[in-house]
Amino acid sequence: MANTRLQSLEDFLAKDVPNVKYATPSSPQYAEWRHIYIQSNKTTPLMIVRPQTADDVAKLVKYIVKNGLEFTIRGGGHDMMGRSQAQDAVTIDMRDIRYVKISEGKRTATIGAGINMIQLQEELDKEKLATTVGNVGHVGYTGWAIYGGYGFFNNNFGLGVDNIVGAKVVDSGGSVLDTDEHPDLLKGIRGAGGAFGVIVELRIKTYHVESILAGWVFFECQDVGSVFDNMCRNFSQLLEEDFPNEIGVSLMTTTGPMGRMCGVSFVSSFEDEEKARPWLAKIEKLGTCVMNTVETTTPLKYLHAQSAFGFNSAYGTCRTANLLSLSKVAGKLGDIAESLPAFSGPALVIHMIRGPSTDVCNSSVFANRRPHFLVELIGTSDEESQAQDTVKWAHISRSTLQHADPDNSLPGTYVSLDMSGELTYENLFGTNLPTYKDLKVKYDPKNVFMQPFSLIKI
Repeated sequence: MANTRLQSLEDFLAKDVPNVKYATPSSPQYAEWRHIYIQSNKTTPLMIVRPQTADDVAKLVKYIVKNGLEFTIRGGGHDMMGRSQAQDAVTIDMRDIRYVKISEGKRTATIGAGINMIQLQEELDKEKLATTVGNVGHVGYTGWAIYGGYGFFNNNFGLGVDNIVGAKVVDSGGSVLDTDEHPDLLKGIRGAGGAFGVIVELRIKTYHVESILAGWVFFECQDVGSVFDNMCRNFSQLLEEDFPNEIGVSLMTTTGPMGRMCGVSFVSSFEDEEKARPWLAKIEKLGTCVMNTVETTTPLKYLHAQSAFGFNSAYGTCRTANLLSLSKVAGKLGDIAESLPAFSGPALVIHMIRGPSTDVCNSSVFANRRPHFLVELIGTSDEESQAQDTVKWAHISRSTLQHADPDNSLPGTYVSLDMSGELTYENLFGTNLPTYKDLKVKYDPKNVFMQPFSLIKI
């Protein structure tokens, strides 16, 4: 049966979309194209197709839907659940649709949906521009932005969803829809992403940023549990001051080549970096500072530096928790840091969400708009034999945070980094759920585009 489907698909590609590159399991490039970040996903897609244009995507979707084939959409391939490919499904690999067209006024950019963050920032850097991005440059921009988009510019420029001003989407009938003509669809894309079709192009906000003051501050962490506990408490006290939105901060502990590390990433988008230095001095006092790498740099150079952390691939997964307060569970976070498996890979990372990212927004279905902290419990390793321990740590740690103080946890989570099978539509979309349902009925009534929500409880 699979051979028949494969041959029919190859015949269609040769006749109707000859410019589309593709690979089957017997192709020499198949293993390279199939490679994704989470290696725990060992599925074998029926075929990997790499469209070159929006029209290619439209023809592919129309054929796939008509013939009842299963399919997934792959951007950067960094989904922590490995949802960008599935057994015997067609992978629509968007990575060849990558371009950046900066508007005349340099306030927006039109980008191909397959571009990753480093590729995007390379073009923006040439014009002394930036946009809100994540912390790992090889992650696909579109998949990151459409489901929330947490990163180091959030507190100044907003979440990824808030920086999307337009899009082109291929629906299940193979039509290319533009949100300029379907403005209600734009609201859905901002938070529910690809639930209505294949996004082939985004229009995003850009900002004048010539340089940033950015890097890491590392602390002595021989007693890692106590150190991380104190970091959380001291940072909570610091936030009670008039902490500026121009500064993005993340707290982290992991195990590196030199052993356990505890540190804070610091990114300032102040035009006058001297305004940031007093705050940097306060960050240095969150613990006993042993190293400070913060320097004047560019968003692109910082993205490259950030991307040097971690592996090209890993085994395991990630869990997340959204907390309203760090100080209320600082002791638990210290215990979680102490229990971190003592090998490279697993990490505890805490992101701060404030400023415009928390503004009440009627133009998106993204629900988590209260000031909060996104806790990443990265349960991964580059060794498959260690993955079970790291995943167990992540699960236990998330449960610990949820039960430590239920009133301190937001009901939703971050679908890009967590297990959709434990979510409900209610806690994902909150009061925006009726809007999501209406848009789903209007634009995808047969639920053709079910990822990444196929496992979410209704």
